[in-house]
Amino acid sequence: MPEKSDLLAPAVLDPLSRKTSDAEAAHDKAKSDLRTAQSQIPYAEALDSAITAADEQAAVWRRVRDQLTDTKFLTYLTDQRTHALLRYGSRILQQISTGLYAFTEDFKIVESATNLTRGRETLSGGEKFQTSLALALAFVELHNRSNSKLESLFLDEGFASLDSDRLEATLPVLSNAAIRDKTLAVISHLYPVADAVEDVLFVEKTAQGSTATWLTAQQRATTIRDGIRRMLEHA
Repeated sequence: MPEKSDLLAPAVLDPLSRKTSDAEAAHDKAKSDLRTAQSQIPYAEALDSAITAADEQAAVWRRVRDQLTDTKFLTYLTDQRTHALLRYGSRILQQISTGLYAFTEDFKIVESATNLTRGRETLSGGEKFQTSLALALAFVELHNRSNSKLESLFLDEGFASLDSDRLEATLPVLSNAAIRDKTLAVISHLYPVADAVEDVLFVEKTAQGSTATWLTAQQRATTIRDGIRRMLEHA
């Protein structure tokens, strides 16, 4: 303002009045903008949460995409099937070894009592047969849990490597496996094995050649009894 000017003169008051009006308008607009901004805060927070969740989900799908390459995905499936096979196999091996052994993750044998691992080369013939049998039965169980079904399993000998205690522990497991909608064919020359199955195809070698006969219940009982008696006589 000019020095010594009249403060009440229109030339002085009009600019001040306009500035006051502009300031009041700016103040009202700022208050309105503040109310608008405050009303948007919940939406902004919800949007931030949604963005965070979307980023996490995107990271998960990126990891899935990275794992779905041919090599990694097949390796993952193989590892899962292998772990399942060993899990089922350990359960069966513990049954037929009366709790003595189980499988480790790298197919070694662990002694339940000492928790020490053993290589396959340290096992006896009977122990090797039990471990192989456990894996075979575990494979059948694992296969049956998929869409396809394995209905038959053939076991060719190996029972002769078992002592009486191991044979007594193994046969009930085989009987249970045969009951669960599977045909279990066991090829053996041991009469106690025949006693553990219902249907016996008896193969006998004669001078004229070999004969194969399905035994009736009475024939089965007689054949097993006579065979066990001969085994004891030659023991």
